[in-house]
Parts: sequence; structure tokens; C-alpha cells
Amino acid sequence: MVTQNSANNKTEATGKLMQGQGVGTASDYSTATYPATATGTGTILRADGTNWVATTATYPTSTTINQVLYSSAANVVSGLATANNGVLIANNTGVPSMLAAGTINQVLTANTAAPPSWQDSRGYTLYMSTSSGNPADSTTYYWAQGIGFILNTVTTIANSQLQIPVTGTITKAYGVITVGGTLGSASNSTVRIRLNNTTNTDVSTTVTTNAASNTFSNTALSIAVTAGDYINIQFVGPAWATNPTTVRGSITVYVA
Repeated sequence: MVTQNSANNKTEATGKLMQGQGVGTASDYSTATYPATATGTGTILRADGTNWVATTATYPTSTTINQVLYSSAANVVSGLATANNGVLIANNTGVPSMLAAGTINQVLTANTAAPPSWQDSRGYTLYMSTSSGNPADSTTYYWAQGIGFILNTVTTIANSQLQIPVTGTITKAYGVITVGGTLGSASNSTVRIRLNNTTNTDVSTTVTTNAASNTFSNTALSIAVTAGDYINIQFVGPAWATNPTTVRGSITVYVA
């Protein structure tokens, strides 16, 4: 055996390790080399196809359960804490984070130049538009889809009812009354939502007919509805000094 030291040990190239070759077989040096010192805190050994070398990237000493490892900086691997029922998102520069769980029926929504966020799911609208009619003084009417603007006691007629397909809450209503004939005097009418032919809620008590187009709205409604319920749109006219003619109405109701 050729040696190069006084201890008569076989020698090899720098960085190789003596390894057992099996019982009864002389030990020999590894083919791959290893670093002589443990420099670079947090680095790990990685095969480069020939030798074992320390990584440039550093890794945490420990992690907690369910953490996600990610690059928090160039060549730095860190742990990202989890969140029960959370969602992994990133901000507008790509930095990841764990978004905590939203509330029931919320949806994850994209935001311009900001991370996604939980938002209430989009609701739906119900719409009704009438043909024209000539309302009488101080009379309560119901609107009906495609039928004369003014109809008395039509809560039993199917096309005067707006059916509720999905449980929710009516939160907004927008409407317009147009006058195609004589403009009415400056008196206020009332438009209401009547639920299940039982409960009335005012949309507006200041609806006018003294212009060709008269809009009204209410964005502060809170009418709980259940799938299978129905609503009617109720119109209560004033005692006009001059009655409007050729009057049409339409309304859009938003259910959240």
C-alpha cells in the first residue's frame, strides 16, 4: 500500500471521505468530495452531479406543523404559518401570505393592485316593467309585468308577483315612472314592496309624476326573503290636482 504520511494511512484527494466497502473488504475513499468546514449557517449539502457542496440558499433550523416553505428573500427559505381553512394568496409584488377563512357564502374576489379578498357573494335582481295606464286619485294599485300600469287587487294574478328563487335579503330597489301624456301635479306617491301579500315596506314615499321621467330608489332596505316567497309592487297615488296620464312604471329589486 502506498502512503504519504508517517501513520502509514492511505491518502486521497482533498475532500474525499474514507468509507467502508463491506465486511472483509478494505476501506476506500469516496468518489465525491465534501466540504472541509461547515461555513454558511443554514446551508445544506446538495449533490451537484459530481460532488457534495453546500447550497447558496439557507434553510430554517426547524418548522412548525403545516408551515409552507417559501423563498422570503433571494436564497433564503422561510416558513409561512398556516391558517385553518385559509387560502394562499400573494400581493401585487408577489409576496405570499395566508388569507384567513372568510364567512359563509363569501367568495374570493380579485382586486385591482391589491391582494384577493373575501367579499360577499353577488346577489341577483328581479325586474318588473308595466304597460301604460291612467291612475286615479288616492287609490292603491299593484304593478303587473306587461299589463296595464294600474291594476286593483291583483295579488292573485301570477304576473303581478315576482317570485323569490333563492333565499336572501332585499337590500336595494331602483325604479322609474315615466309619463307619456299629461304631467301630474307636484304631489308625492308611494311605492312599496309587499311580501307574501302580508307585509309592506316603503321603497319611497316621494315618487313624483310631474316630469316625463321620475326616478326613485332605496339602498337601505332589509327585507328577508326565502326561496318560494313572492313580492308585489304596490303603488299608492295621491289626490292630484292634475292627474298624470299614459303612465308606465318599472323597478329593479336587488336580493343579496
